[in-house]
Amino acid sequence: MGLDIHFTYQSHDIGFSDWISLLTLCLAPLVAHIVAGVPLPVYLSPRPPRWHEYICKYNPTSILWRYFAIAQRRARARSWTAYDMAASNAGFWTSKGWDGSEEMMGRSREFCVRVPPSPRAVLCSGSTIKTVIVTLQGAQALYVLLAGATKTMDYAATIALDSIFFPLGIFGLLRLSAAFWLTDDYRYSDQKSLQTLDNTSYQHYIPTEVPRTALTIDFIDAPINDLRHRFHSMKSWRSRVVAILFLVPIVSLLGLCLSLITPRPGESISSFSLTTWLLSLFYTILLTATTVLFCIYIVRDRTTTTIIPCIVSTWYKAYTLILFAMMIALIVVSSLETRRSPCGPYTTLPNCLRGE
Repeated sequence: MGLDIHFTYQSHDIGFSDWISLLTLCLAPLVAHIVAGVPLPVYLSPRPPRWHEYICKYNPTSILWRYFAIAQRRARARSWTAYDMAASNAGFWTSKGWDGSEEMMGRSREFCVRVPPSPRAVLCSGSTIKTVIVTLQGAQALYVLLAGATKTMDYAATIALDSIFFPLGIFGLLRLSAAFWLTDDYRYSDQKSLQTLDNTSYQHYIPTEVPRTALTIDFIDAPINDLRHRFHSMKSWRSRVVAILFLVPIVSLLGLCLSLITPRPGESISSFSLTTWLLSLFYTILLTATTVLFCIYIVRDRTTTTIIPCIVSTWYKAYTLILFAMMIALIVVSSLETRRSPCGPYTTLPNCLRGE
């Protein structure tokens, strides 16, 4: 068994309006995945995050971790309030870096100036609309990938510039695990807003007997609530069930990704366009890294934060940049290889591989 990878420049006949349509369809799943998955930042430090400290939040692994951590936190919580939901959805930037811990969930209550109207997602809300959009994208992507895996459809023949980020839609289905506790309807008095507040409005929501501000929150040692009484143990069956239910789809997606590039029964060599091969490599790296990281942190019981623990690590930043570089490479290569087939749809397979 072997792989036969072809690169063929064949996009010279595509018109300008068609290019705009292709690029729009190409970026739509990626933008939807990022907009729906990246939390609103809350700056509790006078020093803003540098670009390499912020870019990791756009990593698909970071977004999937956020969904998983929120779902697991809710499953472990003995009680759940609108304050808890707001803090679990926010991304706090402190002098020590990003903080999404359960301790910060308790300490941040005094800085919450707008609380969600309910401890669950409201039906008519921006978060619910995002969930519906990415879920529909995910259902469509799952159908196409399953058809390709079962060989009822030639998935490789459907890959073109407009579909390279199509599989990202499947991550929208994983969002469903935390969909009831996702919200954007909150606001905290961060470092930027405190600089514009006068003393009257400041005293309105910061208790006078406790001189806490966004600049001194890092020096508060004692948590507001005893977390041992607020949450079930990390080793409880609730925690393990959520971990298993979240890992199974990710591992299944990895297997599905590998099956799409394996030779069919009776074939000694599988032929692919360069776009198809890069696409499979991209998702294999992404899903493998995600699976390994999730397993490591689950085994070590380090899943109490909604921000992946390694987000400040140099290697994780390098991994993020590699993913983004591969995304750019995919866009460039697929732009060169995409052509319109005689039957209408776009494809990156050359004529010699499609038998046209």
